[in-house]
Amino acid sequence: MNTNTNTINNTITPIYMKAWFYNKNYEESYGPYAEHECFVVQETEKAYKVVVLTKGHSFNCWVPKSCTVATAEEKTAEAEQAEQRKAEWETKRQERWEAACKAYNDLIAYAKAHGVSGVREGLRRETIEQKILNAGIALPA
Repeated sequence: MNTNTNTINNTITPIYMKAWFYNKNYEESYGPYAEHECFVVQETEKAYKVVVLTKGHSFNCWVPKSCTVATAEEKTAEAEQAEQRKAEWETKRQERWEAACKAYNDLIAYAKAHGVSGVREGLRRETIEQKILNAGIALPA
């Protein structure tokens, strides 16, 4: 039995999980991040045992102290930062996708301009490159 566990008696200590931790572990099962409350039941040196109340559910779990914030303002600020990081990631992802599509379409146009037969959209890039090489043409830089 762990002797480093302290039980919180006669106090309700609210605490908030960081958005990324809640979303990774509980969002799919228990709903959106904004609609939960946590209360500390036990505490160890590195974690809190909390009761999580969500819309229609309640459950107990251990949460690392590094994955918590103390106030609702910090929760809101952290959630906003998480949303901003997610939006930035989506923007970068979209840019990478568009660059890859352009490179693919440029390769198809290059092959057609050089008279390579059997090249069409839907083929894998490697297949198009192999058809270009089989036609005796150098790949574009």
